[in-house]
Amino acid sequence: DTEAWRGTTTRMLYPGQTEVLEAAVPSTVGGQQSTYLAKVLVNPAAPTFHECRADNNESRAAPPVCPN
Repeated sequence: DTEAWRGTTTRMLYPGQTEVLEAAVPSTVGGQQSTYLAKVLVNPAAPTFHECRADNNESRAAPPVCPN
């Protein structure tokens, strides 16, 4: 995997909550034919939240959706 973008949610998300994040990926990293996924990164040495389920911290791969 190559990290194309890093961001954070605007608020703490509780179980079942979601938030749409918009990312601008440089063309040197990916493009329209690429697929992308999101991962929750957890630092076990300095957690900032209580992890309830570690098996749901990654999205399915999806193609980009460009704004109009």
